[in-house]
Amino acid sequence: AKHMHNAMQTLYKKAGQDYSAKKRHKGYTTGTKTIIQKLGITHEEMKHLSVLIDHEERLLRKRTKRHEQGNVERPTSQGQSRETWLADNNLSVSKPWEALNISRATYYRMKKSGAL
Repeated sequence: AKHMHNAMQTLYKKAGQDYSAKKRHKGYTTGTKTIIQKLGITHEEMKHLSVLIDHEERLLRKRTKRHEQGNVERPTSQGQSRETWLADNNLSVSKPWEALNISRATYYRMKKSGAL
């Protein structure tokens, strides 16, 4: 048991020295672009893959996904015309502060604080 403990301590110390001397394993650093080139993957094949895809294919998928999500959120809605929206929301024309006999700044302060 003591012999095993000494062996483990030696291994631990050696690993610490290797780490501090930057002898650690760098890992697999080949980029996706290089792998695609070496394997000769075409754009048509990339359409059926999920990991080995180039930058253009990734952007195309992202753009398509964003477009589909947008169509779900706003299927055929055209929104309101500017005139319709302004008729309901244009305070500078209706001037509600004049009806309350207060200044415009006071009106917006009271509105912000929730008093109106």
